[in-house]
Amino acid sequence: MDYIFSSSWLTITFLGVIIICSIITGLIAKRKNRNVVGWVLFAIFFGLIALVIITSLPPKGERKNILKVIGSVALLAIILFLIIASIRTFVVKAYKIPSGAMMPTLQPGDRIFVTMFNYKTKMPKRGEIVVFKYPEDPKKDFIKRVIAVEGDTVRIINKRVYVNGIALNEPYKIHNDPNIYPYSVQNPRDNLGIFQVPKDHLFMLGDNRDQSLDSRYWGFVPKQNLRGKAVKIYWPRNRTSAL
Repeated sequence: MDYIFSSSWLTITFLGVIIICSIITGLIAKRKNRNVVGWVLFAIFFGLIALVIITSLPPKGERKNILKVIGSVALLAIILFLIIASIRTFVVKAYKIPSGAMMPTLQPGDRIFVTMFNYKTKMPKRGEIVVFKYPEDPKKDFIKRVIAVEGDTVRIINKRVYVNGIALNEPYKIHNDPNIYPYSVQNPRDNLGIFQVPKDHLFMLGDNRDQSLDSRYWGFVPKQNLRGKAVKIYWPRNRTSAL
């Protein structure tokens, strides 16, 4: 053998680094309440770096330019980091559902995939589940269902939603409170006067209507706040399904 490590040792080392990094980063992710998918990608990333370092070791009895090795590893690290960052920014991102505002469709603790490219050039359709920047605090991401789009008229009468004068059929929603309250600025939950959705804006509601902070309280969502479309529940396994 010319190289210090045989191919079998390369494989064992590569897999070992990935397993160790996956365990460590998984524990960190759990402790910090972050999604594990991104952390596992970084574990693979570190495993690939280890593989490159190992394969770049000099042959027995022969010296090699260590700066060249370090430069190659650094370049690969930068490329992989950019690929991972691009996937998370422009393609798909994993989210964890923090509350019951979208029950029964989404349960607290569900983990979902969100495609990040859907709304770059077009607006969402009614009924789609969308992640967006909370209008009152853009640092926070919210997830709700699109009820009405630009130009639509919306009205809520005794918990029933009307769009363009037609009562919506909403099999996905639930109401846990049998009480019905008249409209007030402080409590527009069950009744809301007729209004029109402005251009490049959306009206959003949570499926758990009596326990959702949504457009009834803070108004419309502008197009520029949209982040992506929720497409799949991937965890827990017994709840895996398309959205």
